[in-house]
Amino acid sequence: MDKVLYRRRLAILIFLTVSVSTCKTGEKNSHISGHYENFSEAELLPYKGKVRIIPEYEESSGVMISVEAVEQFGLHSLLHAFKQHPKKPDVFLPMLDSHYDGVPPRLIDFLSDGQFKLFSLPRGSGRVDGDITWTRDWAPWTAMYRPSPDAANERRFAEFNYYELRDTADELPQQIAEKLNVGRFSIPVRTEGGNFMINGRGDCMMTTGVIEREQLVKAYGAQLEMFKKERNESGNTAYDAVIARYEALTANSTSYGQAEIEGFFRDYAGCKQIIWLNPSPSDSNQHIDLFAKFLSDNMVLVMDLNNQTIATTPKSRNPEAALDIEVSQALLKSVQAHLNEVAQILSQRGFQVVRAPLPLTMLYRSLSQGQQTKLPMVKGNYGLLESVRSGKTIDIDALFNEDLAVHMRSYANSLILKPYVYVPRFKAPVIEDGNARMVVLGGDALSSSQYPDAALLPHYEKEVEAAYGQARLQVVWIDSDQTVTFQGSIHCLTEQVGRIPVAE
Repeated sequence: MDKVLYRRRLAILIFLTVSVSTCKTGEKNSHISGHYENFSEAELLPYKGKVRIIPEYEESSGVMISVEAVEQFGLHSLLHAFKQHPKKPDVFLPMLDSHYDGVPPRLIDFLSDGQFKLFSLPRGSGRVDGDITWTRDWAPWTAMYRPSPDAANERRFAEFNYYELRDTADELPQQIAEKLNVGRFSIPVRTEGGNFMINGRGDCMMTTGVIEREQLVKAYGAQLEMFKKERNESGNTAYDAVIARYEALTANSTSYGQAEIEGFFRDYAGCKQIIWLNPSPSDSNQHIDLFAKFLSDNMVLVMDLNNQTIATTPKSRNPEAALDIEVSQALLKSVQAHLNEVAQILSQRGFQVVRAPLPLTMLYRSLSQGQQTKLPMVKGNYGLLESVRSGKTIDIDALFNEDLAVHMRSYANSLILKPYVYVPRFKAPVIEDGNARMVVLGGDALSSSQYPDAALLPHYEKEVEAAYGQARLQVVWIDSDQTVTFQGSIHCLTEQVGRIPVAE
C-alpha cells in the first residue's frame, strides 16, 4: 500500500516517480498488463473449482510482515508479542536489500530465534522496486487445494494482482512461494488483500472498489495522451519513460466487469457468494478491512460510530468556523450511516453482527509550527458543499482537493492468530517531526497530546474486548498511533499463513 497520506490518492504520483527509473514493463507471460507475473492463464485452469482461501480466523501456522513495515512504524512490540504466542507461529520478514545496508540492528536479536525468518530480495535487473510496506495488499493468501475428491489437502498460495507497475510487490509472492516450496497461482483481478474477506462457508465480502479498480484501466489511454501533450509542451525528456510505460499498458490492458470478477473469485478463491458493500466515505482506498471483519462462519464484526463519539468533535466559537463545522458533521453522519447500512445488510443475510465502537473520524489539516489557523478552512470548491447541503455522501476526492485529510482509527483493522487478536491501540496523535499541530475541522488548533475523544478511549477498549470475546478471542493491544495518518494499521501491515486442515 502506498500510504504517505492515502495509498489510492498517491498511487498515480508514485506511479510516475517510479516509472521514470526504467522503460521496461517487467511483464512476463501475463495477460494483465503492467504486472511482473510468471503465471499464465493456462496454468490457472487446473485449479478451477478445487481451491478455497483459508479464512483469517482459522488456525494459522505463521504470519508475514515486511521489514519495511516493522521499521517504518516501529512495530517491534508486535514482534515481541509474536514471541509470546503459545504456539510460536513462524514470522516471515520480507525485505528489499536495496532499501537497507544490512539487517536493521533492532531485528538482529529476533533473527537469532528460529521463529523469525528473514526473506531478503535483491534488486532485480530492470525491475522497479517501490514500496512493500503494506504486506496485506501484496502478500499471497493461503489456500487449500484438493486435486480430486479423494486426494489429500495441499497448501497453495493464492495471489491477487496489486496496482500496475509494482514489479517487486508482484515478484515477492513468487519468491516467497519458491523459498517455502509452496505452489502458487495468480488470480488475474486487480485488487488488494485489504479489500477481501472470506469465511469457511465461502461467503466473501468486498467493497465495490474492486469493480471500480478494474475499470480504472480504461483511463490509461487518456492519461497517456495527457503525458504526451505535457512532453510536447515542456520538452521534458523525463516524460519519455512514463510514456513508454503507459504505451505498454494501453497496448495489452484487460478490464473485467462484475460478472467476470465474481467468476474468478468463485472459481479460484472458493467464494460461493460475494457480498458487495459500499466503501466507507472516509477511506479513499475503499478497503473493507477498516470497517468489517469475519470472526467466524456466522459472526461479523462491524464498527459503530455513535452519537456520543460524534459529540466530542471540537467546535470553535468563531463564527467563521460555521462552514467547517457543517462539513465535519456531514462527514461523520456519512460514516455513521454507512456503518449502520453495512450492519443491516449483513444482519439481513443471516449473520450475527457484533458492533464495536469506531473512535472519532477526524477531518483535519496539519499546520507547521508557527502557522495560524485560518477560518474558514473549507473553501467550498470541487462540489464539496453541494454534497453536504444536499445530504449526499461526502466525496473523498473533494476533501483532497480542499487539502483536507481523514484520520480513521479502526479496531477492525486487527490480526487474528488464535487464541489472540492483535488490535491497534490509539493513545494520542502522532504528528510528523513533532513540529505540526493537528487542526480538527470545525475546531481550533489542538495540541497533539490527545485525541478529541480521549475520555472515551477506556470505554472503547472495554467494548472492543467484549466484541472479540464473543468469538473467544483474547485482545492483545499494540500501540498504533504512528499508523493513523496512513489510513491503515495492524491488519494492513500483516498477512496470516493459514494452516491446512488434514481433512474436511
